Amino acid sequence: MDKDYDIIFFDGVCNLCNGFVDFFMRFKSPTDKIKIASLQGETAKTLLPHSIFIQGPTSVILLKKNSDQLLFAYLAIRRISSYLRFPLNWVLPPILWLFTPLGPWLYQFVANHRYAIFGKSDSCRLPTALEREFFLP
Repeated sequence: MDKDYDIIFFDGVCNLCNGFVDFFMRFKSPTDKIKIASLQGETAKTLLPHSIFIQGPTSVILLKKNSDQLLFAYLAIRRISSYLRFPLNWVLPPILWLFTPLGPWLYQFVANHRYAIFGKSDSCRLPTALEREFFLP
């Protein structure tokens, strides 16, 4: 694996997750080295442990560069918020940290009901021409 970037893995058929990726792409910091890959793609199958796929994609996952550390769900979202451009990278991380006692529970509740609430696509999100350099297969 190229150690020059972190990778955000997301459920490529989840409408909420696709909205999250759209938000991230719109507000990401131009200086952070980060790539994005769907949990249904080849990159996820190659780099993530098989045990993650037993119940199906249930979480956003962040693979940290240089350490191969995996952050899941709410912890991943908290860290990903620091990759956004100013002022979001200063505002969101402290807010999410304050919600830590309730955040993981709320995240899991929404994750468990995301298809019923937000719907599901028939196929994974495809990057636009401008986004292709940030997406992995």
